[in-house]
Amino acid sequence: MKVVPVALLALIGVTAGKESKKTPPDGVAGWDECAATLKCTSDWECQQTWSCWSLALYHDTDYCACGYTLNPTQCWCWTPNGHN
Repeated sequence: MKVVPVALLALIGVTAGKESKKTPPDGVAGWDECAATLKCTSDWECQQTWSCWSLALYHDTDYCACGYTLNPTQCWCWTPNGHN
C-alpha cells in the first residue's frame, strides 16, 4: 500500500506546473501565453521569440517558460498586471 502514496505524489509533481527563471513579487504581474504557434520543449525556445519578449515583464525573457499544468508545450510569460 505504500506504492499508492508515492505514485500519487509523483503525479502531483508532474502536473503542478513549471516555474520561470524569475518570479515577480505578488501583485506585480500576471501571466499570459505567448508564441501561440510554437510547441516548445524548452524555456530557451520561448525566450527566443518576439511574441514572448514583447509580453514579458520588463521585456526580460527570464520571466518566460515552456509549459504549464494544462498545456505542457505552450510558452508563457509573466506580464505586467495591466496586460492580462
